[in-house]
Amino acid sequence: MTLDRPLRIALAGAGQMARQHVQAIQALGPTVQIVGIADPSAEARTAILDEFPDMAEAPTLPELLETTVADVVHVCTPMEFHAEVAMQALDHGCHVYVEKPVTPEVSELTSMLGKAGERGLKVCAGHQVLFERPYRSLLDLLPSIGRPVHVDSYFSFKPVRTSSGRTRPLSNDEQLLDVLPHPTYLLLDVLERTVPEGSSELRALEISQGRTMHALVGRGEVTGCLVASLEARPVEHWLRVVGTNGTLHADFVRGSVQELLGPGTSGIDKALNPLRLSWQLGFRTIGALARRIRKRGGSYPGLEDIFRSFYQSIRDDLPSPTSETQIRETVQICQQVKKRLLHNEEAVSRENPKPAPDPQVLVTGGTGLLGREVVKILREADFGVRVVSRRIPPPEDHVPGVHYVAGDLAGDLPPGLLTGIRKVIHCAAETSGGWDAHQRNSIDATVSLLRASADAGVETFVQVSSVAVLDSRAKGPVTDQTPLHPDPKRLGPYVWGKSESERLVREMAPELGIGLKVVRPVPLIDTNRFSPPGRLGRRISNLFVAVGRPSRSLVVADNKSTARAVVETALRPKATEHVTNLVPPRPPTRGELVERLRRVSPEVWVVWVPPVVLHPLSWTATLAQKLFRPGQPAIDLASAFRGIEYAPGPAAKWMSERHTVNPLATETAHAS
Repeated sequence: MTLDRPLRIALAGAGQMARQHVQAIQALGPTVQIVGIADPSAEARTAILDEFPDMAEAPTLPELLETTVADVVHVCTPMEFHAEVAMQALDHGCHVYVEKPVTPEVSELTSMLGKAGERGLKVCAGHQVLFERPYRSLLDLLPSIGRPVHVDSYFSFKPVRTSSGRTRPLSNDEQLLDVLPHPTYLLLDVLERTVPEGSSELRALEISQGRTMHALVGRGEVTGCLVASLEARPVEHWLRVVGTNGTLHADFVRGSVQELLGPGTSGIDKALNPLRLSWQLGFRTIGALARRIRKRGGSYPGLEDIFRSFYQSIRDDLPSPTSETQIRETVQICQQVKKRLLHNEEAVSRENPKPAPDPQVLVTGGTGLLGREVVKILREADFGVRVVSRRIPPPEDHVPGVHYVAGDLAGDLPPGLLTGIRKVIHCAAETSGGWDAHQRNSIDATVSLLRASADAGVETFVQVSSVAVLDSRAKGPVTDQTPLHPDPKRLGPYVWGKSESERLVREMAPELGIGLKVVRPVPLIDTNRFSPPGRLGRRISNLFVAVGRPSRSLVVADNKSTARAVVETALRPKATEHVTNLVPPRPPTRGELVERLRRVSPEVWVVWVPPVVLHPLSWTATLAQKLFRPGQPAIDLASAFRGIEYAPGPAAKWMSERHTVNPLATETAHAS
């Protein structure tokens, strides 16, 4: 195929990955031209057209291709639509680039590849890591290590807990399957280069409940180890090839390759090899960082090169840069992993009892740090519980007997969400993002849920706020009667969202005729997985900068005792005031918290910074915010670390280590 014009590119999907594609395509210059984009969401299309104008648009790919001529279609839709959209592109005579995972099932892939072959069209998979600098360098060095005898492909990943607002967050299983192709196709590519004949196969597979997958993949006499994990830390992505004359290690996080060549059997080799590796890692990582800085704002590494190679294969009628064999074997392994995940879920479901038939309490955010403990306590007290969250957790994370519902509180509530519900415990709130995200997912969601609760005849609405919303500038300890901060935007989007939510429910509840309880927890720490609270300091790699004096107390509470207090507030109609702070009777000192950090992270070095140092830093930061972000509220950094004294209130007795939920409260709640 010889062209004397630019190759015309259309995109299906207008999400974040499509933006990366557009950036990479535009970086290729005048030899290519983006002609259109298709996405069911008009908002998503508008957002990407605002950033990258001068292209056609349509809600579906067939509609776009009816009016726009394209040579290639990039499929950037969610995975469940990959096969359908790719087939539409092939029907219109377009070559297709399909993001990973290409398809969830081998049968869909077979149909796609079959149609492409019939029509003389090419399919390229989104296996861009094959074109990243570390892997290309590893391939250049591969002959120097002799015959490869073992391969390790490793990927650890932090799950995404929030949603972009347009699509639901992925479950843990879905996120594992989403990242799995990357380490899989790297391993398969090395195995195929090592043993050209035959095929690769999955020989062993184990998956833990925390979503760490171990697999053995073999091809001929060579076996590779494939590991993908959502829980292993730190986040890493690397490939190691061990040969008869050395070892190669491609590090995709640091963008570098380390090699140890030669037999390495002498004492000198054993002594010098660690020094050789550290030198390579240090200097090559610095070089990779410099390249990333020069390319700031560019697309994902490898995208430009795989696009260039794919387009060149179209122009010169060469094989696609990702072979059909590699795509098929990657999908086969991912499909086998998916079947094992489904099998494990079914086994867990058989072990757990069925959900309680008559939920009486709705808990929002019931999968979070506080909400999950609230749910556990309610079930221990024999309450029927319904949980609504942005995603339904995998079965192994379910609290037995709880009815889980996926829903967006700021959008249309799921049908029947409040049916039979007498008490709502509203733990959900936005925890990241900017002002718009907190407006939508904290403030708007709370107002929507409160109105719906009143319409459904809910008796009690428990709003989980935060002590951070209070005006702590006055002398003396903060109490239940302390007013809200007059300018919460100075304290950042999270506190502003909490403050506005509390203010609105306190105004609206009397008008709507619904009973209201407002509880304000202090900052929480996880009982089972300690992480230092933000007011204690900040961790920078293995250095922890602690702010304040070790002897001074820091008012924090563990999630279990706080959950007990929340439940008691919800269950006892007259046990607390209308608004109450959840302050523990004896908060820990900063020194005690640092010692706890040292126990779980003995590698951490701690540096103490006196509070007086914060004030000039905070003034400088405030000035910088006003200069570089005019019109936006400046956040007071010093307040984030300031020690505040809180007076324990009536709820303190429920936060005692010896306290459990009173059975009389359960009886009273049932009777009421």
